[in-house]
Amino acid sequence: MLIESLKGELDLKFKRVNLDLVKKNYKEKICNIFLCMGYIQPEFFTNIFEINLEPSPYCIIYDSKVFRDPLSKIVRFIRKVQDLSGKVYSGIADRYLIVFAREEDAISECKNVLLQGEVFRPELKGRQEKYIGPFFKVPDELKEVSARILGNCLYEHVLKSLYDERWIIVSGIQKYRVKVSNELLKEELEEPFNEIVELYKGLNVAVNFFWSYNARGQRNVKIGLVLDYAVILIPIASIYDLIKRNLEYRESSVLELNEIEHQFGYRTKRYIVWDLAEPLNPEKESVSVERLEKRGIMWDFIPREFNLRAIYPLRRPEVIDQICGRRGELTRRVKVLSFQITEEGKRDTYAPRKRSLFVMDLLKELRAIISNRELLKMKVDVAEEPLGVYKWGLQHWL
Repeated sequence: MLIESLKGELDLKFKRVNLDLVKKNYKEKICNIFLCMGYIQPEFFTNIFEINLEPSPYCIIYDSKVFRDPLSKIVRFIRKVQDLSGKVYSGIADRYLIVFAREEDAISECKNVLLQGEVFRPELKGRQEKYIGPFFKVPDELKEVSARILGNCLYEHVLKSLYDERWIIVSGIQKYRVKVSNELLKEELEEPFNEIVELYKGLNVAVNFFWSYNARGQRNVKIGLVLDYAVILIPIASIYDLIKRNLEYRESSVLELNEIEHQFGYRTKRYIVWDLAEPLNPEKESVSVERLEKRGIMWDFIPREFNLRAIYPLRRPEVIDQICGRRGELTRRVKVLSFQITEEGKRDTYAPRKRSLFVMDLLKELRAIISNRELLKMKVDVAEEPLGVYKWGLQHWL
């Protein structure tokens, strides 16, 4: 009778029940049912592992309109202050400047530094900050932007921790999407592949914020470490090396490799794709390239010229097969390692489970590496189990 009289709306996107559709007399009963049935198994597990800071940080949030200069200049000003080094993390989200610290005293110190630096507009009187206080008490309208900056701070901490343990970090143009691996995960390749590329098993790593809903429909913002299995190809032979070995490169694009050093003290291998503006000439040691980039509000082709020693073949197995004159040998190897196919060449139906097991196998090591280093004098804890997704429909729960 209860099931027939109550109607819950399944909402997988927000993982909560729409209580507005439930008869008023039964609202409290439903909430009690949800809160008491903690043994219900999730529908599936994600690849997101919640990150918690102990103690919870403090933050201060400013609107851009209170400053004389652009927010980017204010952030650089804060980072140059030696007394704040290692105490605060500052970042920009939308039109807000947000500063995080372990203690309220550090936030007050940062506020005083800004006041003494005369960075505020003189015509604005009274309180300049939009919010100051604990992160968990940030107003709802500012939770998303503040969580974004805290997520960036944790992301930098994760990569710095891995880099200090000699992990390799590979990225493209997008800073917040990287692949990581180490020498223990390196795959042995036969000649001539081992002279052109290195092959690793590894992880895609990101840190994102997400909204968590409880049984009463109340939401709270949280930070999660996102891990996914990846196979990583790293070219070690430049286009110049290929030409000297009389190996043909037929692609119309090449890779520029940059070793980028970040503010937190770690380095990444960043690859940028450029289109060839002219055919490769074995008699020349340079080549003209171009790339479509956005400058302001306009898109335009940006021309460059590179020495052949500074550019590399594309990081695709079929391209390496073509260079080596092999018929899909490396491509098949990568597909097997990626769990796309089995050793017999059939579709790998256990691929999701294998990827998940690989992530969980590395998680213990990652948790130890990340938690052994403090962030702004705060302890960082990564959950042992991934987040689960539940059906919050009453019919399912009963």
